[in-house]
Order: sequence, then C-alpha cells, then structure tokens
Amino acid sequence: MHFPHTQATVATKRTISEALDTDSGRSTVCAKIVKVSPVKHVRDGTLPVRSIGVADESGTTKIVLFKDLAEQAFREGDIITCTELYRKTFQQTQQLTAHASSQLQFVQDDDLLFLETSSTHFDDDPDFSRSNPPSHTVQEIIFVDVYTICTKPPCHKKKYQQGACPLCQSTESNKTSARAVLKLQDGTTVTAFQETLRHLADIKEITSTSNELLQLLIDNLPIQFSGQIVNNVVQNVHKLPQSSQV
Repeated sequence: MHFPHTQATVATKRTISEALDTDSGRSTVCAKIVKVSPVKHVRDGTLPVRSIGVADESGTTKIVLFKDLAEQAFREGDIITCTELYRKTFQQTQQLTAHASSQLQFVQDDDLLFLETSSTHFDDDPDFSRSNPPSHTVQEIIFVDVYTICTKPPCHKKKYQQGACPLCQSTESNKTSARAVLKLQDGTTVTAFQETLRHLADIKEITSTSNELLQLLIDNLPIQFSGQIVNNVVQNVHKLPQSSQV
C-alpha cells in the first residue's frame, strides 16, 4: 500500500460527485458520516487504516483514512471536512483516499444538505464488516527470523542483506523486525510479522534473537487466537486466553 505522491497543488473544495469525477489533483470534501468501519492494521501491523462511508447533497462514497486520522473516534451522523483527498479506483469501485498531509475536522452546519443515505449502502463492502474473526490454533513453529531493517523512510523498513540496506546501502540501523512461519491446526502454514508475534508471544517488544523468539513462541504452544488471514498473512490478531484453548 502506498500513499499518493506529494504534488505542488492546492486542494479544491468539491462535492463528492465532483471529487470522484476530477482528474485534477486533490479535493476537500465536507460530508456526513453514514458508516464507520473498524480500524484495521496493515504493513506488519504498523499502519492503522479505517474507512468511513460519507454522503453529501451530490452522492455517497467511501473515504479511506490512515495513521492518526484512522484512529480518531467517529460516529454516524458526524459532519466532517477532510482535505487533500485523491480519487482512487479499488476493486472496480471509486473511492476517496487520504493523502499523508490530509487534515480532518468535525464541523457543525445546519445549512448543509445531504442525501438520505442508509448505512446499509455499504453492507457489501468488506471494509465495514464487524463480524467476529475466526479462531485459529498454532500447533507448530516452523521458522523464525529476527532481522535488521532500514530506518530511512524511502526504504519502507527494507530488510538488510549482507549487513546493508539493499536500496540505500546504509549500514547504520540497529532496528530489528521479525517474521515467523506457523503451522495451524488444520495443517495450513501462515506467516506472522512482528506486531502479530508480539501478541502471540505475550511480549511488549521483540528484542531477542531468532532462537530466543522461537523458544518464546514454543513455550506458548498451542496458541489459539482470533484474527484474519489475508494472502496467508495473519493480521489483526487477538490472543485467546489459556482457558479458551483446545
């Protein structure tokens, strides 16, 4: 997932339909919230993402928010103004996506007009699903790797190779991340990254070596958790208590 590249343009105030129809850069939109998704985490659990379904007098759309914007508290019926929005087509559906410089404000304006839009408009969108994620049980730890990553923003936490970042050739980082391959109760294998492994091993930070982290995970087996598995990667996990394990 990538944020749109920064451009030397100024966001123009537009209606939803205008923002979805423009090819000329960023838009500022004022709209009423009609649906709020749960926060999800991507990029190894480090990037919060939330979608809000919004409506104004011209139409309805989804706005995708990242980082601090995603973690704000939203309620259906709130009126918001969001700047620096880009039109984006995702899975054949147009939406508005926040830029890294987007700002969001809650406003009150009795003169604003909105389409009468039900929250059911977004019922078929999986981003808004609040159904309980399925439970899984880790039976075996196949592989664990604790590795050094580059801390320079353009490199997006690239894994060091032969003692250096393969993109910028930096050798200065002492920051690490982790990855593990897990075997579930049904025999499938999945990958878990650092934030997920923290939850599964019941630790605040991973400062151990690969062998030490492997032993921590083995000591917790069998590990039962609820969460999502997307492209064989475990996301948004909640470790279930020992009494719930089977």
